[in-house]
Amino acid sequence: WDYSKLSHGPRYPPCPSPGCNTDRKHQFRSAVLKHRPDLLVTVYHIELLPTLEIAKDLGNLPVIHIATDMDIKMHEVFAPGTYPVYPGFLAGVPFNVDRSFATASPLDRQ
Repeated sequence: WDYSKLSHGPRYPPCPSPGCNTDRKHQFRSAVLKHRPDLLVTVYHIELLPTLEIAKDLGNLPVIHIATDMDIKMHEVFAPGTYPVYPGFLAGVPFNVDRSFATASPLDRQ
């Protein structure tokens, strides 16, 4: 792990299927197919982008990310200048304070 990347942008670059796959995405995709959930719930922001890609691959499953820290860290998920376009994605902020919402960019505060 190169921890220096965490404070300067996404841990994982976008890697949409079928042109790009990883062992981790295959592992997670297999688990989702085995359990066939109606939605995916995440709390670990580092793997949020691959999770969204898999959810899209498997029929646009809804994804709810529940942040567990004051710092939502969406800058570590989405590259600067990009905006996540996934209609079934919501992010929950655990603290209703401006400081937390400031770290949710590029997500909209809705």
